[in-house]
Amino acid sequence: MELTLFFEALKSVGTSLYALIAYFVVAIIWGVNLWRNYRLRTISEKLKDLPENDRLKALELEYKLVPKEGLDAESYLKYSAKNNLAIIVIITIFAITAIAALALYKSLRSGSVFLNSFDLFYKCVLTLIKLPP
Repeated sequence: MELTLFFEALKSVGTSLYALIAYFVVAIIWGVNLWRNYRLRTISEKLKDLPENDRLKALELEYKLVPKEGLDAESYLKYSAKNNLAIIVIITIFAITAIAALALYKSLRSGSVFLNSFDLFYKCVLTLIKLPP
């Protein structure tokens, strides 16, 4: 397979409507998670003024956040921020992988080299997202 075929297919797949939807979904998820991290940072700053014993109660009453057992308020906020970051990274990697896989499939198909495994993968992806081939 020539590399130019892959890049041509990547350009085609990357500018398709499906890729645009994927970009939009990833951008929305990034925005929501950035807002959540900002909110957690704000809560953390406000909790610094409270005594250590009242911080967990304040989280539960004021912000409706219930920390996991064994975590203090600061540890819970740090855990939540790291969890948000992991979600962002995983979804971004998934979107990039899906676009690259579809570009690889398209380049293999147009380069007269056709592998049944990629055809099966492509059909599975289309079946999962309910799009016509």
